[in-house]
Amino acid sequence: MARRSFLAAPLAVAIFGAWTTLVWLQRIANIAGDDELVGGERTFNFVRAAAFVIAGIAVLVVAMRPVSPGVRLRVVAAAGLVTAALWVQRFITIPGNGHTTGFVVVHMVLGAISIGLALWAFVAVRPAAQRRESPEVPGLL
Repeated sequence: MARRSFLAAPLAVAIFGAWTTLVWLQRIANIAGDDELVGGERTFNFVRAAAFVIAGIAVLVVAMRPVSPGVRLRVVAAAGLVTAALWVQRFITIPGNGHTTGFVVVHMVLGAISIGLALWAFVAVRPAAQRRESPEVPGLL
């Protein structure tokens, strides 16, 4: 059986996985260097960031390895849903936490890019999964 090349993987999925991994690895570095984060708050932030790094790596794996379209869809959908949920929550909480305008703007942009990439990746894998795993029904994708 021939191995599927990276170039055959949906570009959107690979970019979403890489972006998620890099953003959250940077967050781990920021946590490590933040002397004001202590105790449970530091632990919570580290665990959350590590979970997103794992999600990003999982998305990269399904972008680069031969997996069924259904598995790819489920991994991308799960990572996309938790990404969107987190950033929507952060859109609400960050502006009210006394951060500088620059901090708020940067995080709003990071969140918008993250949600946009998640949506792009989901749209990229959804039709392929439907064509291969769903019975053909007139009028559906």
